[in-house]
Amino acid sequence: MFNRKIKKRKRQFINSIIYIKKNQVFMLELLPRKSSDRKNKRKEGRTFLLTIEPTMKKTIKALLFVLTLFISYSLFITDASAADASSRAGKVATQSTALNLRKSATTSSAVVTQMKKGKYLTLLKKEGSFWHVEYAKGKTAYAHADYIDTVSSKAMYVATQSGNLNVRSSASTSAEIKTSLPKGAVVLRLSEKNSFTEILYNGSSTGYVSSAYLSELTSAGSYKKISLSVPSFKQTDSRWASIKIGTQGDTIKTGGCTTTALAMTESFHLGKTVTPADMVKRLTYSSSGMLYWPTDYATELVSSSNYLSKIYTQLSKGKPVILGMKKSNGTQHWVVITGHTKSSSSLSAGSFTINDPGSSTRTLLSEFVSAYPVAYKIAYKK
Repeated sequence: MFNRKIKKRKRQFINSIIYIKKNQVFMLELLPRKSSDRKNKRKEGRTFLLTIEPTMKKTIKALLFVLTLFISYSLFITDASAADASSRAGKVATQSTALNLRKSATTSSAVVTQMKKGKYLTLLKKEGSFWHVEYAKGKTAYAHADYIDTVSSKAMYVATQSGNLNVRSSASTSAEIKTSLPKGAVVLRLSEKNSFTEILYNGSSTGYVSSAYLSELTSAGSYKKISLSVPSFKQTDSRWASIKIGTQGDTIKTGGCTTTALAMTESFHLGKTVTPADMVKRLTYSSSGMLYWPTDYATELVSSSNYLSKIYTQLSKGKPVILGMKKSNGTQHWVVITGHTKSSSSLSAGSFTINDPGSSTRTLLSEFVSAYPVAYKIAYKK
């Protein structure tokens, strides 16, 4: 006997009981029931009867087992989001009434549903005077473009290592978890706040996720060549190598890679030379020499699955990126990412140029990653 109990949406259940008695196959399928039915212990169902030869009993058992697994699996499959790299966010901009979403791109088409003023929609494609929109997970319709305002957004995908990504009600790890999204799910970035990103997902839902687990979704060939003229400074330069940072003996030469990296990016942004010696005077350190990031710099924790896309995003905005990587023993080093060497459909460490304050030979990110393989954190000017 095989008994499968499968949980569906809205707390409904399906029970299928398949068994063989003598030379007959019985399948009892209990139909979905409401919670009130369960309390009253009322059962409804259908019974199917098939007579078989005794020699076929084992074969039929095996086939029924496979069929049961297939049915069970299919009930768990949900529609995927329709969003892709070209999707953008929109807001219903009617005067007061709800916006009709129609079956096709014409005002004479049947109304599928309505969306209230101010609600978000995922815009998939413009077709004449209509937008093809996603209004719920995997559900699409057409809305007149005159009543939709496009919103600044960027297609991203969930880049967790394996598990799901929690979507929260506000930008805090203590906020309520609204749902979770699987690895690879496509969302639209609406805004960023500290280490959180506000997203539009499943057509019209919004929430907050950790920025560290999102990567930019791009169309083929969309990564362009970028080159930023960032000056290069070395920690070992005799003009500042012996300057102390903190109170425990570290100097720029021995522990000032981040200070030197900041000198490079500040020189780029200000359009004038700011040396590591100048930066020591501007920065604040702990007694052990740990640097406190300037308030006009944003920092993000990154992982090996998303750091390249996050670096490229800032480079495309004209901002050099300070990248921290680690060795397996926890030793850190920081470099400045200065460009992307070619147009391509994918990102690789070998396509990024760096200014390494601790090396005169490393010029590519791939060379840095070989020595420090664990992605840790990025920093850039706000």
